Amino acid sequence: MSALARLFFVLWYTVIWVNDVVNNNTLALQKLWIKIYIWHGQCEVLFKDIVIYSDIESIKQWPELQQSYALSKQHDPKRYHTQFSYNQFLAEISKRFITISTSWSNGKSTVTSMLGHSVSTLFPDRFGMCIVWAIVPDWWETNCLISTQNKPQLQQIFDKMLTWKWDLDYDLVKKFFFVVEACEYKDHFLLLDTDWSCITNIHRDHTDYFLSEKQYAESFVAFINKTRYQSYVGPQALEEMQKYNYTEPDLLPVVVQNTHHFAYAHIFGTIQQTNGNLVHTVCTWVQQKYYNTESTLAITQAIQTSPTLSRRCELLGTSTWWALVFSDYWHHAPAIAFGIEALGQKYPDKQLHIVFQPHQVKRLFAWRQEFADVLYKYKNTQIYCIYSARESRETTKNSEWFTQIFAKSPTPPTNENEIWEAFAHTIQWRFLANKQQLSLYVDALDTKDIICIFSAWDLDSDMREILVSPD
Repeated sequence: MSALARLFFVLWYTVIWVNDVVNNNTLALQKLWIKIYIWHGQCEVLFKDIVIYSDIESIKQWPELQQSYALSKQHDPKRYHTQFSYNQFLAEISKRFITISTSWSNGKSTVTSMLGHSVSTLFPDRFGMCIVWAIVPDWWETNCLISTQNKPQLQQIFDKMLTWKWDLDYDLVKKFFFVVEACEYKDHFLLLDTDWSCITNIHRDHTDYFLSEKQYAESFVAFINKTRYQSYVGPQALEEMQKYNYTEPDLLPVVVQNTHHFAYAHIFGTIQQTNGNLVHTVCTWVQQKYYNTESTLAITQAIQTSPTLSRRCELLGTSTWWALVFSDYWHHAPAIAFGIEALGQKYPDKQLHIVFQPHQVKRLFAWRQEFADVLYKYKNTQIYCIYSARESRETTKNSEWFTQIFAKSPTPPTNENEIWEAFAHTIQWRFLANKQQLSLYVDALDTKDIICIFSAWDLDSDMREILVSPD
């Protein structure tokens, strides 16, 4: 959502942002002098406004959205009111741009930013924008990259999209590239008008919506088959689909991940090397189709200058005794394994410590064995209080896993901390109940140590407050 706010700001629209909490996104938007309302009910929605809202279910009850619903039902031949969900609006953008969609279970933010940077560098005359779900420091601390060279044409496209009052030069339709991180949750990526797509791995996620691995794989099959030109499908993803009798003829056009094999010195970890070659392949496709040429050297140079992402093995600072402290957003077992591998390659002589803040109860308990397999061999693993996101506490206490694990306990847990401490013990992890305990643990480490905090939520910002800056 914040990427769209920044995009509209760059294109000279008046932006109002309503959120229920103060977070890094709201603070960043305030620096742009965007009007911010914290909590709902303070902003009056007008007929002339265009409302774009998050797909989170609870937001649909906010007064601003209820006002928008009411306005959209009014019939007036001289004026109208427009509203979109976030994913609906991305779909509207995709209809007017050459859309390159990246979607898979682990690592898509990294690849989307690498691909957006490479496309903007190699093809500036046709680059439009890139939207990712992570902050890219080199993109002015934002999560979107917008062409300044083509800004007047982009404004024409968006004016027509939003108001329908302006004439549009239809030569602009599907002229510029739109690189987007596409989300599979609730099949949102199927809304996109995708020209080129990328999938490297499939590990079932969003277990509150995808009730089986088969359903999850089927969603990606549908995504591939909606792709207009070609879909880059890695071996692991193709293998996962073939479990359910989907073969290459069913998935045309498919390219298995074997086209380029370059070693990028600045990229650590096997999966990230693979992702670098994915970007190389997609850029080659674009060169061949739209420019009738191919320059391996230019593509390689563009990839080598790709930006890093915040919270992707990001060095936050040091402990009191100079242990290096990293933060990583990854919250799936395979992705955590990738991050550990990359840190091990970069710091082979350091002792690794891990703090894991699980993200969503259903995900954690659906894949608890996978998490245990990845982290069990690291004796210095701590589990932190879970971030349950859209799940309620009552759902947690009444869930099947709670009954299975704790029903026979002589002293079943009665509060949230006791639940997670008991769970940590079931897989032989240690439990940290709060920020103070974490701070004490980190401060005891020294120069022989590194620690990585895997968290999809507030633990990252908490650690930034207590550490010495790496500069």
